[in-house]
Amino acid sequence: MRAALRMPIAGLLLGFVTFGQATTPVTDDEVTTAITAYGDALSQGDISGLRQLVGGALLDKRAGLWTNPDYPQLLIDSYGSSSFTVRDITPDRNGNTVVEVAVEVDGATLLKLITVARLPNGLKIIDERMTGD
Repeated sequence: MRAALRMPIAGLLLGFVTFGQATTPVTDDEVTTAITAYGDALSQGDISGLRQLVGGALLDKRAGLWTNPDYPQLLIDSYGSSSFTVRDITPDRNGNTVVEVAVEVDGATLLKLITVARLPNGLKIIDERMTGD
């Protein structure tokens, strides 16, 4: 009977070690660095840089844009004179970090919610939406 109990207990422990570990929390400095790099890549139309910063479903969602030859210029026209300012950083219930970002563009302020996650291939922006969306 002892041997019969060992397997389920070992399975539970292995499951806890494999699935129960939380990822390392994202620090405020990491978030600020990622958002600054993202804003810079958008304002410069840097598709290669954006592909390095974006991950998860957002990477898939934008896949068609990466190969559009007009997309870099559209980004420059839209974000070329913009500035990105982190206003709030909040962990969410999924272990990701939601960042409220003020984007100053031509005298107007747009508020975005950008979700940052630590994925196996590094810190990535996995969602972006305007507040109110």
